[in-house]
Amino acid sequence: MHRRAIVGFVFVLSLVFASPAGHAQTEKPAALDLIYTSVDLKYSSEDLSGGAQTLQGKNQGTDGSTSALQSQIVDLVAKGVDVKETATEVKINLLGDILFDFDKADIRAVAEPTLAQIAKMIASYSKASVLIEGYTDAKGSESYNAKLSDRRAVSVKNWFAKHGIAANSIKTHGWGAAKPVAPNTKPDGSDDPEGRQKNRRVEITIKK
Repeated sequence: MHRRAIVGFVFVLSLVFASPAGHAQTEKPAALDLIYTSVDLKYSSEDLSGGAQTLQGKNQGTDGSTSALQSQIVDLVAKGVDVKETATEVKINLLGDILFDFDKADIRAVAEPTLAQIAKMIASYSKASVLIEGYTDAKGSESYNAKLSDRRAVSVKNWFAKHGIAANSIKTHGWGAAKPVAPNTKPDGSDDPEGRQKNRRVEITIKK
């Protein structure tokens, strides 16, 4: 009888370990794995959130620079300066009579605040290149006008170079009376002072 009792006890123990409850206990580690995976996903989401905030901060900085540039353009236009902006460049048209005295190539003092504002625009682009082109009206000889327009363009370049713009980033060209933007004479052949004034100009192109 004692031998049968022992065998019966062993049988009962085998049933216990083979029961569904026993299987449930072995599944707990899998449940813990799921919890750890969820925690890892949570941390990854926080990292992504931080990255998004960083990108947002960069965008705000870019927007701020763009806003400042647009404000400078608006100020120049308010002063009567012709400014045209595209995706690749900013073109600024300055009347020669504002920049120079008659038949001279020296920068007038009254023009310096406007040039200083343009210098800030140039400096706002880290890799900007600048082209300065001088033009005259049709009065005078072709060779004289070509030289005068070239000297005026160089004069503007030298002013920028003295005020923080790298000289090697600026190119100049004098066109003389070529490429007029208005007639130098009226249809009847008489002089057109207003047209000639528009042709006496300096164009500054900032390549972004």
